[in-house]
Amino acid sequence: MWHFFTSKKRNPDLSFIGVELHNHILPGIDDGVQDEDTTIQFIERFQQLGFKKIIATPHIFAGVYPNTSETIHKAYESIISNGSISSSIEIAYAAEYMVDIEFESMLQQSENLLTFGKKQVLIEMSYAAPSPNIEQVVFALQLAGYQPVLAHPERYNFYHQQPKAYQRMLDMGCQFQLNILSLTNYYGPQVKKQAHWLLKKEMYQWVGSDCHHDRHLKSLEDLASTKECYELLENYPFFNKTLLSNSL
Repeated sequence: MWHFFTSKKRNPDLSFIGVELHNHILPGIDDGVQDEDTTIQFIERFQQLGFKKIIATPHIFAGVYPNTSETIHKAYESIISNGSISSSIEIAYAAEYMVDIEFESMLQQSENLLTFGKKQVLIEMSYAAPSPNIEQVVFALQLAGYQPVLAHPERYNFYHQQPKAYQRMLDMGCQFQLNILSLTNYYGPQVKKQAHWLLKKEMYQWVGSDCHHDRHLKSLEDLASTKECYELLENYPFFNKTLLSNSL
């Protein structure tokens, strides 16, 4: 059983975040949600948590989840055309790109990437070892006019004893996205410790759920019922709300 904060409960309301920007809820194209009915249910539950917009970010990972703009758009259209989504919530999509040789080749071939915001590109690495070309990719993305956003930096155990590695990435122009469940013991105490440290240092620019399945979403709902969640996050200067269409 997962353990979260234990103090007084409150009504879940994550409207201060505004936009849920990292999740795997498009049906049947990666290791996330596998059917349209569940996708619709998840959208409704995100809306109940106070989100006004959801940006789905399926994996693009050569040889594992070989998605393309076309496969992702097709999954997105299947949901939009379903007719069951409330008009009061906006649904969009981007992608989460694994930084590997294939991704670097994609950049060299000047392929258009799936982005959010002002050409933000969500990237990730293996949890086993850092991508050997991560710095080249961060540089190449910016040279091509993109803004790299590293997903869940707190989950890369190889950085836990290298605080300067985080600062170097930020100094190179990369942005960081917090997995909100990292603030609990969901991924283990070391990840939790690192997430709190990065949060305290104000190294994050974005926050997302990285929701794949019901356990993730239920854990998010549990976390959003705790007083500590709001004490930690409500006044943090995340950029998420800048993605709302009425934020300009």
